[in-house]
Amino acid sequence: MAQLLITETEINQYKYLAPTINSAQRILPFCYEAQELDIRPLMGDEFYFVYQQQVLNEMITLHNGTTYQNISGNSIVFDGCLKVIVHYAYARFLENQQISVTANSVVSKESPYSTPIDPLTIKQRVSQIRSAAWKYWIECDNFINTYKSIDPS
Repeated sequence: MAQLLITETEINQYKYLAPTINSAQRILPFCYEAQELDIRPLMGDEFYFVYQQQVLNEMITLHNGTTYQNISGNSIVFDGCLKVIVHYAYARFLENQQISVTANSVVSKESPYSTPIDPLTIKQRVSQIRSAAWKYWIECDNFINTYKSIDPS
């Protein structure tokens, strides 16, 4: 299993998580899914492996973002792939919050202290978050392509 490239702290920089959420059980599995099922296919296996190793060695601008010059010489502010992973993970997390797996069955838990959100509202919110993730991915892809054109190694 690959190591996680984002932490609960990084998720909280961009998306609110209630303090009562047990992040290790509730959101970190979706971080792993976002890496492997969303980011890896976009990057391709070989590039993803290099990216992952560099992040784990804390040596990568691609992950954290930077300001760089594009081919036309314009300064571009780039937020980094971390933001892409956070958004994809958060979207996966939201999609699965109304479902709980118990010892006896899969249930949708309701309590007298809360009102479940309409599934259509959740679907719309997840779509918005995925759109943001895709926008951040386009920034990553532009950075990667600019870097390759400047330094093909």
